[in-house]
Amino acid sequence: MLRLLAAFALATAPLVLAADTADACSCVARPFSDHAKTEKRVVLARAGKPIKNGDALEQRFTVLATFKGPADPTFTLDRRATPPCATNYKEGEIAILMSSDTQLDPCHGNVSLESMASQFPAIVAATGTARTDAPLPAIEQAIRIALPKFLHQRPEIPVQYRSYAGTSITIDKSKLTFSAAANAQAISLETSFVAANVVFVSGRYKREGVRFTVLLFLENKTWKTAFTQTVEN
Repeated sequence: MLRLLAAFALATAPLVLAADTADACSCVARPFSDHAKTEKRVVLARAGKPIKNGDALEQRFTVLATFKGPADPTFTLDRRATPPCATNYKEGEIAILMSSDTQLDPCHGNVSLESMASQFPAIVAATGTARTDAPLPAIEQAIRIALPKFLHQRPEIPVQYRSYAGTSITIDKSKLTFSAAANAQAISLETSFVAANVVFVSGRYKREGVRFTVLLFLENKTWKTAFTQTVEN
């Protein structure tokens, strides 16, 4: 079994609803990629403060990246404050939103980011957004975030990743050298790409027996964390 070591959350099921909404929602389980194909707009966004007015709720999201639909700077949620089935977003929460109107229906794939992160590559593919190699500074940031307790200031650490073979980076006192060759002691980057200024990095640190997933977004020329998870392999 996987034991949670360091994560904002751990969930990889296709659809996860909070206990208080699960009874009220009747959803057919579908991959998030199916929802990404169906909905007209797919974005990564940061939630603003929800504002209630009677039984109406309005919440504005700042769009951080657009994968599908108009590249508007904001998305405004406009719904009843107490619907029988809903996902609630806290102020400052980062989320992937999929919608064709002003609603964010859990049955249309709108759940917490921790429930969706592992399927991010499939979501991006479903939107048709172009993918390229993640930039080296973003990969370095991802490793810093995911493995701070596992590098142990080792002087030399191999990283298995073909795209940057022959390149080295330094994290604290450790020199990380990229190579295409397999190595049982290496940090192995299994999936790494950037799409619409969002970077996805997943891999394993074989020596430490852990797996990690990191999602970063670019804001004001800085790579910021949307999601990170590190678990025993």
